[in-house]
Amino acid sequence: MATALSIPTNHGYSTTIPIADAGTYKVKVYAIDLNGDGNPQIGSTQTVTVGVPYIAANGQAQICNSATRLTGGAATTLSSGWYYVTGEVNYTGCLTLDSDANIILCDGATLNIGSSESRLTTSCIAGAGHALTIYGQSQQTGALYAYNATRDNNNPLKPNSK
Repeated sequence: MATALSIPTNHGYSTTIPIADAGTYKVKVYAIDLNGDGNPQIGSTQTVTVGVPYIAANGQAQICNSATRLTGGAATTLSSGWYYVTGEVNYTGCLTLDSDANIILCDGATLNIGSSESRLTTSCIAGAGHALTIYGQSQQTGALYAYNATRDNNNPLKPNSK
């Protein structure tokens, strides 16, 4: 076929496939049959794990291969594990921890808990005895805003801020 199309026989391909969520995916590649006899799969099905990059407490770049994307809504409970935020995510109620949890604020992401117009009357992030650790990415441009009626918390919490 390469001779018929006047292309070198030593060729390949490269592509970027946008993935919305971290996780494990199956990837198949097919050749397009111009004669209409079917599109054969090239090679075997490959399994690809897509992780979420973050900067660890020691300043080193890491990848979290198992994280759940936070999508917003009413109050929510975070179990033990890793979560990440992309874009703008809004919760109208509290985040409750039922175990220690980690959130990666992706570059440019904003996590709002409550709002300046609708401040929460209880703690914005609750979970006695449990820790919530916030991580950022390389540009450190993610932000978390927690709005509480009894305290002015309008300053964003950003990774590595003091």
